[in-house]
Amino acid sequence: MKLYLGLILLIFCQLAHSKTCNKKVSFKPGSPIKSNVYHCPDGSVSYSQIKSTFVPNRAGLFLRYATGSQSVPIGRNESYCGATAAANVHNAYCKKYFINPKTIANRYFDDINPGVRYDTLVRGLNDLFQNQGRDCVDGYWYRTNPKDDLHFINILYRQLNSKKGYWKNPKTKKTISPAIVLINRTPKTTSLHFVTVVGIEGYTPSAPNSRNSKTCKITINEWGNQSKITCSSFAKLASQVDSPRLLRWMDDYYVFIYR
Repeated sequence: MKLYLGLILLIFCQLAHSKTCNKKVSFKPGSPIKSNVYHCPDGSVSYSQIKSTFVPNRAGLFLRYATGSQSVPIGRNESYCGATAAANVHNAYCKKYFINPKTIANRYFDDINPGVRYDTLVRGLNDLFQNQGRDCVDGYWYRTNPKDDLHFINILYRQLNSKKGYWKNPKTKKTISPAIVLINRTPKTTSLHFVTVVGIEGYTPSAPNSRNSKTCKITINEWGNQSKITCSSFAKLASQVDSPRLLRWMDDYYVFIYR
């Protein structure tokens, strides 16, 4: 049952509303990069997410025809938040190179889900980075399984301050080492969403309760944009991925880091 539910895991991608990253990257005519990409004030980039596409399923079409039942699904609505997050972190760790999210989605992150499974994301990221050779800083992608919100925030803090990669904040001169996190903004649904975490402020590991302060904030990139959210609110969104009854088998947190 767990494996079956894993195969039908629905990962849809939700919209952001504010606008911070307003410097659009210009590409030469004929460039394979079809998505809009924006430079953010902190030195990171944020890819606009490409539109979802409907992917038909031959078996579903046959079963609907054979049974006459309109309830038989005949395909899936393929979302690209995982591939978009992958494009973001690829730019950070691979010499600020730009890639086409749709291309890497089809090559590295394709599975039977309406988005991308977490294990497919890890495998695809490692294959993508390894195929870039020396263009990417040495490391390996893997998923961590924080036991609680404190562990979750500490993992993000360590990753973001690991000094790996090519993104540098022009004001602080510090290297940004992003992570990917799976969240659920609507806990009663299976609308899960991958975001790129690029910053944390107002948190001190020696003062763990500072994670609950309103000054503790997480910076995330999504939808060609950037926004901030309190650490406690973000931890809650991340812990809600297993809230729907269909996804109760999942863990509380899914954090993808490059070490």
